[in-house]
Amino acid sequence: MVRRDHPRKRHLGRIAEFRSAQHIVFTASETGHSAHRTRQEVIEGAVATDHVLLRLPSFIAAALVAAETDGVATLPANLAMSIKDRLQLATFQPPVKMPLIAVTQYWHARYHLDPGHRWLRQTCFGLFGGSA
Repeated sequence: MVRRDHPRKRHLGRIAEFRSAQHIVFTASETGHSAHRTRQEVIEGAVATDHVLLRLPSFIAAALVAAETDGVATLPANLAMSIKDRLQLATFQPPVKMPLIAVTQYWHARYHLDPGHRWLRQTCFGLFGGSA
């Protein structure tokens, strides 16, 4: 994601332009989620250290910084699509293959038929289920 009036937004889908941009890197060390760590490693492998503008422990914070700077924030597609209009951001497909982030629900069998728990699971699936 980049701000809508980013000067290089039309060219960031090219690997050379992507690598030469300033990046806002999501740091996965706080989350403990291996898919986030893998995404961080992919970005850091594609971008030289001197092209990292900032490291943040939050996708939302990265999007907020991208909205106010020339930084590039690589976010999960479903999150990017849901916040792009509010933050006046433009999206593009990064030229590096990003691993998927699987979202899985687990619950104890005693709550399987509980109406409130079912509502919560269905709501979460509606927000995060399916493919981006």
